[in-house]
Amino acid sequence: TVGDGYFATVAGTGYIHTQEAFGDVQLHVEWATPASPKGSGQGRGNSGVFLMGLYEIQVLDSYQNETYADGQAAAVYAEYPPMYNASRPPGEWQSYDIFFRRPRFDGKGMLLGPARLTLLHNGILVQDNVELTGPNSWLTNAPYKAHADRLPVSLQDHSNPVRFRNIWARDLADQPANAMITPSGPAHHRFPLTLSIATSGNTKARTDSIFRSRGKVKAFL
Repeated sequence: TVGDGYFATVAGTGYIHTQEAFGDVQLHVEWATPASPKGSGQGRGNSGVFLMGLYEIQVLDSYQNETYADGQAAAVYAEYPPMYNASRPPGEWQSYDIFFRRPRFDGKGMLLGPARLTLLHNGILVQDNVELTGPNSWLTNAPYKAHADRLPVSLQDHSNPVRFRNIWARDLADQPANAMITPSGPAHHRFPLTLSIATSGNTKARTDSIFRSRGKVKAFL
């Protein structure tokens, strides 16, 4: 669903994917759960930001909403709880600033270095250069399998309505497999994003009308 300056997940329509692919990346995402919350725990404003379509940062209404620690907002799902619950009340816009380094594989598909990420939730550091053990899933994480160096970012359809806006990205400079990644790390120039998104279901959502330019970055609103 496309609204006034945002788009929203709709139950049953499938994940939303960028048409641009990313590897090492700085990603900014703003999101909001419904102002009148329904449900509790994992059933309240649930979505997720999947880096490379595999590595999930949880989106959830975690304001006065108890759930398991590594399933709350800003968790690396099923792996790392956030260091602090920085959640705002339901209906308010929240921000993620993600600094991600993809896993490295050799020519035979063997893992040279795991994925790492740093995350700011509403400007507060909640994940500090954590090392991911593999793709994220419920109850257990899968082991690493070799994949492309660049893959799309996905936003999860978890049957809960969640709004998104002002999504932008830039490539980060290539570094050795185990290099630390921080908000102040080096980066390549910013570049335009493809001006559309598509769901994994039968519906394609054109969103050209809700993009705007940020200097060398064109961003989702």
